[in-house]
Amino acid sequence: RRRVDIVREGGLPSLISMACSEDRSDQLAAIATIRGIASQAENRREVFKANMVEALTLGTRSIDIEVKVETAGVFAALSINDENKLDMANNDQLLINLVELLKVDDRRCLRQAMGCLANLTERQESHPFLRRFQIHVVVLEHIHNADIALGREVTRVLTNLAAVHENHPPLVGGGSIGGLALGCAKLDAVS
Repeated sequence: RRRVDIVREGGLPSLISMACSEDRSDQLAAIATIRGIASQAENRREVFKANMVEALTLGTRSIDIEVKVETAGVFAALSINDENKLDMANNDQLLINLVELLKVDDRRCLRQAMGCLANLTERQESHPFLRRFQIHVVVLEHIHNADIALGREVTRVLTNLAAVHENHPPLVGGGSIGGLALGCAKLDAVS
């Protein structure tokens, strides 16, 4: 209940300001709190509308791995909201941040960032924006990862993209269909 109160009573701007701090412990505390607030469905749209781009960009660029993990968690939570999906996919800076988070060598961060992309692909209207960033090629780097949860999210990205005819030429040309088949086979072998 207090998380909803923080949003309702205007606490988000202060948290976002703290998330933009140069002090890593303040940044971590703020971004983790924002992630917690965004974990509740009724807060997700309001958190996104509070102008999170700068805080998420700084979190992505942080040298602190825990800040990066929490930032990826905020991305994943915000992307669950259907309205946020299209707005996030339509924001070049947020997509650049997600691609950067996919380069982090931490499975917690990778799972959350890939989960966010998988959520974004659930809105077919977001596909042209994701194609522009070659997301179907970027995610293939992780199809061979031993982390089954990450592989599941990669497969979800590619499957959602493959459901739209306009995506077929770039998916086939970018090697995504072969990657999807490999990912499905790997998941079948484990289960």
